[in-house]
Amino acid sequence: SLVVTNPPYSLAEEFLRHSRKLYPNADISFLLRVGFLTSEKRDPLFQELGTPDLYVLPNRPSYVKVGSSSTDSCDYAWFVWPSTPRSDGKLVRLALTSEEERGVKRKRGKRTK
Repeated sequence: SLVVTNPPYSLAEEFLRHSRKLYPNADISFLLRVGFLTSEKRDPLFQELGTPDLYVLPNRPSYVKVGSSSTDSCDYAWFVWPSTPRSDGKLVRLALTSEEERGVKRKRGKRTK
């Protein structure tokens, strides 16, 4: 089983705990800001659920509209918690997604849709 979501950042911990409760044997994959990993207040969460694998997005996502050159100012990664908690995870930098694949077109030196 696999749980995949992009939860509201402020509710990510709640979503994660609820996902683990509903699907105890599933791998859980959340798209989150990389900073989610660095919060001291979430240490009990990582102690309980273990360390996730991180698949870092080299392109910052655009939440404005598809093909927009405006991106979020935060770095993102897919956080993947395996069904069995563990103390270490792996770090993978995903391949770049070209502007063409993202639907971004250049016009007179500027990025536009």
